[in-house]
Amino acid sequence: MKLLFSTAFCCVFSFSALCQNDFPTPEKGYYVIVGAFAIPSNAAAFRKQVVADGMEAACGYVPSRKLYYVYLTMDKSVGACLDRVKEVKANARYSDAWVRYINEQA
Repeated sequence: MKLLFSTAFCCVFSFSALCQNDFPTPEKGYYVIVGAFAIPSNAAAFRKQVVADGMEAACGYVPSRKLYYVYLTMDKSVGACLDRVKEVKANARYSDAWVRYINEQA
């Protein structure tokens, strides 16, 4: 029993550390976000779906929210992101896209 618990703990700890490396904290700026997930594998799967739909997408982890975001673009200008989110919302699949300012320290 002790060995099983120890092995499970190591796997969870290693997976968590790996996820934070695979999903860097985004730099400060405005983001067009199409998905937010508590589970990193869900964010990765959704990102693949977005790419398959013909859009460039990336993932980032925001520690203060404990969420993995899938985003299409980042800009220092809110206006540029608002224009992009209007374009994205024309696709029914991404009608709930939004703009968020992220101000995290990496």
